[in-house]
Amino acid sequence: MRVVALADNAALDLNDMVSRPATLWTTRADGSETGRSGVVRAAEMLGGNAGMARYRVTLVPWLWLATQRRDSRIYENQPVLEIVRHVLDGYEGYTYKVSAEVEHHLADLPARSYTTQYRETDYAFLSRLLAESGLGWTKVEDEAAPARHAVLIFADSRSLAEDAESAGSGVRFQRAHATESRDGVQALARRRRRGVECVTVLAWHESGKHAVTGQARAGPANASAS
Repeated sequence: MRVVALADNAALDLNDMVSRPATLWTTRADGSETGRSGVVRAAEMLGGNAGMARYRVTLVPWLWLATQRRDSRIYENQPVLEIVRHVLDGYEGYTYKVSAEVEHHLADLPARSYTTQYRETDYAFLSRLLAESGLGWTKVEDEAAPARHAVLIFADSRSLAEDAESAGSGVRFQRAHATESRDGVQALARRRRRGVECVTVLAWHESGKHAVTGQARAGPANASAS
């Protein structure tokens, strides 16, 4: 989430903003307030005029920090949830929760005999592990948490609390105008980017004293390889 903010100080320390928790408070159509919290990943000074300065901060869930840590670990005969907890417990000062239905969802699954994290980021490892077990994660507001939000691991998204903005008739797509009485989506955009099309691996055959290469198209599992 990117937030552009105005300040009457053009000399704020950008380094001091990074890694701090922050909350964006917005007022709903009914007058109530809702907060969306995160950790400041990046802070920029966009310029200023007439004594005011514009800053842009990027807020991310604290689990983004897991994309910055890479490790290699082996777990033997460990349940999925214990592995997840072991990884997340390494992020001191941050809060995670496990939804009530997760234990029941995992009850019939045996302990994983051998699980390897090899030169993966903690985020990639957790994402793979959760997906293989039919679990997901989301961010929930938590005023008592140091980062003002917590990571929630769940098994059934239907058990999650519905956002007040989408309850009932949903959110309208409408113009941006001061006279509008309800919240709505004001703009939609589509973005595309070109991904990896082919993966090539080169290795040295020690006994044969020659190079070995393999190539595969990046696509479905049944794609052709050479």
